[in-house]
Amino acid sequence: MFIVGKLKGRIAKKELATLPDSAFYAINEKAWFTEQVMLDWVKLVLAPWAAKAPPGIVPILLLDQFSVHMMASVADAIQRLGVQVEYIPAGCTSLVQPVDVGYNKAFKAQMRAEYTEWMLGQDPDKPIPMTSCHQLAEWIIAAQKNVGTETIRAAWRKTGLSY
Repeated sequence: MFIVGKLKGRIAKKELATLPDSAFYAINEKAWFTEQVMLDWVKLVLAPWAAKAPPGIVPILLLDQFSVHMMASVADAIQRLGVQVEYIPAGCTSLVQPVDVGYNKAFKAQMRAEYTEWMLGQDPDKPIPMTSCHQLAEWIIAAQKNVGTETIRAAWRKTGLSY
């Protein structure tokens, strides 16, 4: 799990060190995937996953045409891991990217369930408190864990890129 947040403010100053250690975090000025954030993701998330590939199997990574994904430094870092990079043609991500086709909806539903449970636990006679970054990170981690394996497999099958 890799979560990107905003650099300035209380997150960088106070909360980053308190976030759950079951995820990796990156912070920058706009809470966006930059070249460095993408290279960190390759190192921290993709590399350990690619190292588990069975002998003779070349892992494939489908990326949209976001400018950071297409940088030579990023493509080289991915390919050095023995992972094949394929870029989805512009306008086709919603058709062939398994994350867009089947995972995002299930993930967002799980996030909504986490938030709803939290909201229902609030005292109706008091103002609703602001959630902390720690709480949000816990919801993201829980939501990701609660998306079932079958949902992920179905997303791959729906794209025609069955694994």
